[in-house]
Formats: sequence, C-alpha cells, structure tokens
Amino acid sequence: MRRVSQGAFATSRQWFLKSLPLLIVMVVPLALAALHIAAYPKLSPIDEAHHLDSAFRTSGGHLVRRGDTLDPSTTRTIGCRSIDEPGFVSPYPCTGQPTGSIETNISYMHPPLYYAITGVFGRAFVGLGFGSFITGERPMAVIGDDDALRASR
Repeated sequence: MRRVSQGAFATSRQWFLKSLPLLIVMVVPLALAALHIAAYPKLSPIDEAHHLDSAFRTSGGHLVRRGDTLDPSTTRTIGCRSIDEPGFVSPYPCTGQPTGSIETNISYMHPPLYYAITGVFGRAFVGLGFGSFITGERPMAVIGDDDALRASR
C-alpha cells in the first residue's frame, strides 16, 4: 500500500512540475489583467465599445451585421464608464434605462467565434454574481485580442 501512495504522489508531483510553466504563462497575465481591469474602468478610445457590443450580442445568439447600431446595454456602459479620451463627453446618459444608439458597430467584419467565447465568459461572470459583463469579458480579450493589449498600454 505504501508504494502505491508514494507512486501516486510522485506522479502528481511530476505532472505539477511539468505543468508549472504553462500555469505561470496563463495565471500571471490573467492576474495582471485583473489588477488592470479593476483600476481602469473607462473604455479604450480605440474600439473597445464595439468589441464589447459584439461579444454581448454574439454570446446571446445575434451575429453582428454591417449597419447594426450599438446595443442599448453598450450605450449605457459608454455613458456610465466613459471613454478614456481627453475631452470626451458621452452622448449617452448613465441611467438605469438604456438609450438608442447613434453609432454603428464597426466590428462586424471579425469572425464571431472570438466574440462568442469572450461573451460567454462575460455572461458567466454576471451569472455567478462577480460583477459586470465587461469585467468578465476583458480578461478573455487580453488573452485573445491584440487590440485589447494595445489599448491597455
């Protein structure tokens, strides 16, 4: 009996040591992204609102098409969080009620799989009671989207 338990321990320890580099490569960036997300509530001035809109819609079963305007939840997010650009004044109020959009979504040309995956994480984050959709979506954007990496600099 003793050899089996020691063998199982040695096997699990070997697995852990072999997996350690992968764990570090995944955990460290996610931890840094979480710290940045917590300290940086504003949206990137590049196109984060459009990517957020696409993730929300695609994960809800709606493929964004050319000419689609931003979803009311996205315009409310813009109004409440603002955009990190000097002098930016949001055309959308930060109220409990979403407003109509005056802006079309420009991320329709990107493949929807990325948005579906990031959106599922955002929806799960909300469903588990951890916070807002964007707070759950942003870490996945850091992993899979070079725009998010450029925006966080």
